[in-house]
Formats: sequence, C-alpha cells, structure tokens
Amino acid sequence: MKLSPISANPGDSFTNDTTVRDTIAAEDCRDVVHNMLTGKLPLDEDVLASFAADEVEDLCRNSALISEDAEGRIARFNKKEIIVGHTLGQGGYSTVCEISAVNLLRSKSEKSGADQFGTALRKANSSKKCFKTLDTIGQNGEKNQLTSMGKELQNSDFGWDECDMMDQIHDRNLIAKHCIREGKARYAIKMLHSSYSTNKKQHFNGIIDLAVETRFLAYIRHPNVVRMRAMSMGDPYKSGFFIVMDRLYDTLSTRIPIWAAEHKKNKGLLRKWRGGVMANRLLWSRRLVVILDIASVLKYLHSMK
Repeated sequence: MKLSPISANPGDSFTNDTTVRDTIAAEDCRDVVHNMLTGKLPLDEDVLASFAADEVEDLCRNSALISEDAEGRIARFNKKEIIVGHTLGQGGYSTVCEISAVNLLRSKSEKSGADQFGTALRKANSSKKCFKTLDTIGQNGEKNQLTSMGKELQNSDFGWDECDMMDQIHDRNLIAKHCIREGKARYAIKMLHSSYSTNKKQHFNGIIDLAVETRFLAYIRHPNVVRMRAMSMGDPYKSGFFIVMDRLYDTLSTRIPIWAAEHKKNKGLLRKWRGGVMANRLLWSRRLVVILDIASVLKYLHSMK
C-alpha cells in the first residue's frame, strides 16, 4: 500500500518573529493577526513570493532530502496542458483533483520536441529548473530575491541544456500518453485552493507547505511513498503552482474501517465453522504487510539523516 506524502508541514507550526515583520518596508505592508505568522504581510505578490522562498530555503537548508539536481529532473507542465477531473479531496491549503487528460501544447511550425517544450516554457513565463533563489540588487540599492523558476535569468547555469530538454520531452510525452490506463486515471493534480487576492495569510502558509512537500518528493524514491511525477512550469512561490502525483485509489484511513468490518464478520460463531478463523488469519497477513511497508518507509527516511 502506498502512503500519502510524508513532509514537513510549515502551515501547522510556522512562526516568523523577525524576517517578515522587520525587513519589509512599512508602506509595502499591512498589519496582520495570525496564529501561525506574526508581523506584516506584503501587499505585493512578488514580494510575498520572495519571502516565501526565503522561508522554504531556511526550512530545507540542512535537509538530506533536498536535491536541486533531482528537482531539475522532474517533468514540467503548463497548467493549460492539464485537463482536471473531479475533486478527490481537500486539505487545509490544497485541493487534489483527478487528471482526466493531458494535452501537450504544440506548434505546427516547430518540428523538434525541444522547440515545442520551449514554447510551453515561454507560455508559462518560466525557464528554470529548480527552486533555487538568487539575490539581485535593485535600482535603489535594495536586495531583492528572485526565484529561479519564476524569472528569466541570463545565467546558463539556471537554464535547460539539450540533455534536459530531451528528458523533459520523453517524460512529458510518456505522462500524456499513459495518463489513463484501463479506463482509470493514473495521476492527480495537487494545487492551492487559496488565492493571494482573497486570503494572503492562508496563501502564504499554503505556498510554503506545498513548496516544501514538492522539494522533498522530488528526491524521495520509495515504492511505498506516493511518487511525484511532474510539477508546474510556473513560479513555485506564486498562485497557480501545482504538482502531479500518482492517483491513489486506496488509503490507510479508508482501509482500516474495512478491515474492522471484515474482522467483526469473521468472529461470529457460525463463521468459525465456515472458515472464519482462516479468513481472519489472512486478514492479519494483509495488515502485517502494510505494517512492514510503513516501517520500510520510516527506515528509508531515517537512513537519509
């Protein structure tokens, strides 16, 4: 049985007593009262994205589960290429929906796959591979932070080389071609259900939560942890960012009540004479396999410290 993503949840415990409150100019902010964030939130979304990137960088700095190379290998999609199906679930910050189809953006005038991927990147206003941030100096001498996926930077170290392009073309085509198997969706999209314009406080914490989860899942490879297959081409610290994961048709929270009902049914006196004891033994075997799967995941994660 695959588990839901295991990741830090900054939205549940995130506090910031200095960074946001003390470094943003007063004229660019408004006071907020928030049980997870103290101080001021910027009115400008670009500034908010910069501070969200700063917080994610602090949270992930010493983690062994973060790899910029791994982030660069994850397939990228423009949101326009994803056909979203029905909603599967909703959490504190994000909504998960089924992906019913993937229609890659193509141009008749561009014959090569690299050109087509470049078109998709341009339409998403992004050309960057990882979550890395850069410090730049503004016109008035102030330090600004740019997210490498969200801004056009001339430094080739942050762009896509020919090998990257070929990998992207292969993975994008594979996901698009096989997103439905035997009539069932294989993938799901996870995206923020809050927006910058409606709820800045919730949106800020949601951005951090999804960004940290994305960075972890880009590196984690274990058969019992749900796998992230792709992510948005857009800035991970702004509205519209999303990740594509394997669609789960069963979870432990839904399976446990089913096991309890089976166990109760097999305990009856009549059932004992009709194979109830053996059925419960088989049930216990299935549960034991899941227990071992969970233990395997925990051992894997602890081994990376």
